Amino acid sequence: MLDIKVAIQPRAMRLPLKQALPVVAQLGVGAVELDGRHDLPSGDVGRTAIRALRKMLDDFRLSVVAVNFASRRGFHVLEGLEARVDALKSTMRLAHSLGAPVVPFSVGYIPTDDELPTARSTLVDVLADLGRFGQHVGALPAADTGGQSQEVVADLLDALPAHSIGLVLNPAALTGAGRVAHEAARRWGDAVYHVYANDAQFDPAARRGEQTVLGRGTVDYPALLGALEERGYRGHFTIAGVGADDAVDETRDAIKYLRSFA
Repeated sequence: MLDIKVAIQPRAMRLPLKQALPVVAQLGVGAVELDGRHDLPSGDVGRTAIRALRKMLDDFRLSVVAVNFASRRGFHVLEGLEARVDALKSTMRLAHSLGAPVVPFSVGYIPTDDELPTARSTLVDVLADLGRFGQHVGALPAADTGGQSQEVVADLLDALPAHSIGLVLNPAALTGAGRVAHEAARRWGDAVYHVYANDAQFDPAARRGEQTVLGRGTVDYPALLGALEERGYRGHFTIAGVGADDAVDETRDAIKYLRSFA
């Protein structure tokens, strides 16, 4: 049976980090995913700040399982690319200093060779570099590919050196794009380093989806958890929330829903 380990994004509490951490601890969860650009602007975090944060986390018996990095532009776009790469590498260093093994990041659009060969080559080179850097610093990059097709994502992995990067499984994004999360989990296998516990409904007529509270969408969680177990996933399931009126109640219900499958 899959070991369902739950983590929470403190920002889901809609509170400053210092106020959110005790709320997370009271929910009976021992792990968090921090936001590298909002909870902790990585370029401004020195050793003293990191020690203070680690002390606060220890006080609430919380570990950091991931530090995420969001980007407005994809890593195939040349404009501002060097700055994005440097910022992501800084976040990877920060993640390692906090004991987090994974850095989920928004990779952006994945172009094909036939479509945009130069952009494709740029993306492959950048991801290979990030993978080497991650191995060096001890915090591995995991690409959140959103709702892009499992075949396109798998082809990208095949173009990279083995184990250069991992993948984030984002069920809501996949479902919102009309895809099936458990099929992606089977196809990507041990490349899945991080999983978000979220949900969505897809409207075939409108050909679009909408994220929902966990358990109220169409993601087949028994099938998804089964696929992840088959493929040997050992990581956490991170709850981010969708902005319900009461964030704490929403998160508590999400935890209960996930643990019902244990």
